[in-house]
Amino acid sequence: MAGLLRSKNRWGYAAGTKTRPASTSDTAPVTTEQQTWDDQAKQAAGLLAIDAGPAALSLLTNASDPKAMWDDLKHGFNAPCPGCRMLALCEPLNVEQQPGETLDKLGQHIYQPHRHFTSLQDTSYTINMLCNELFAISAIFVIVTAKAHHPLSIFL
Repeated sequence: MAGLLRSKNRWGYAAGTKTRPASTSDTAPVTTEQQTWDDQAKQAAGLLAIDAGPAALSLLTNASDPKAMWDDLKHGFNAPCPGCRMLALCEPLNVEQQPGETLDKLGQHIYQPHRHFTSLQDTSYTINMLCNELFAISAIFVIVTAKAHHPLSIFL
């Protein structure tokens, strides 16, 4: 996600390094600089929402503020819970080899999410915990899949 924002020159909005230009007073009209900032912040928020995907959108508390969105996603993806580990485990599934990319480089794209996944694992992790987590993940998958295919069936 950070790479996408950097490629579109919008990373500063999510990182909090690009702040909205100050207003001269509470009643002053919006300046051109402020409107430009608002438009680009909306673009950053849109890019985050698209790249995060539907499952991650449930983590967001403010879908119009790219800094708040980034903080929510960072907190959500770095929490040591089964759902977060599931999302981290799914990251390598989205990796595609780019034209001209070597297998070593492709391997690095897969290894980084794997390190993230293992960093979320408790040091006292047991086989029983793994079984419970796999059950929880499969239940989440079934619910999300059912909701995606039959939006009303989840409420029946």
